[in-house]
Amino acid sequence: MSEMKDFFNAIVYCNVFIAADKMGVTPVLLGRQGATVLAPVIDGLFKQIVGSDPPKTMGEFIKNIEKLGKDTGLYQIEIIADPSENAHKEKITNCIWTEMAKYAKTLGYNACPLCGIAVTIMGGIHALGLGEVNRFEAENNENVCILKLEMQQK
Repeated sequence: MSEMKDFFNAIVYCNVFIAADKMGVTPVLLGRQGATVLAPVIDGLFKQIVGSDPPKTMGEFIKNIEKLGKDTGLYQIEIIADPSENAHKEKITNCIWTEMAKYAKTLGYNACPLCGIAVTIMGGIHALGLGEVNRFEAENNENVCILKLEMQQK
């Protein structure tokens, strides 16, 4: 039953994300727009969800994202490139959207058309005033996704 639910969710959500992608909505745009919603409430969200004050550096932010994934069980992140650089790379495993990424690959995408984790990271970076993401790439290899973000830090 769980496999059928995962497959159904993959088809439904992936088709919505593909439609958005075809309309020109990108993860970078979603991150920027999400930041306008997040910015006024992000201090409270960090205290409520992460249990600490919002991060002041990119390194602190990424550590919080790692902790959030581990604590919620939604995903696991392994940092591949140092977040202090303007290029950030991470390996995502145990993601709740793995089935969606697999389905998207059958339609010609490298991974999820609009990766929820990447959009969250980009929105948080912008809302916290840590920088701005200029470019995003995702690749999926079965149960592992590699996210690459190019950004300009403030």
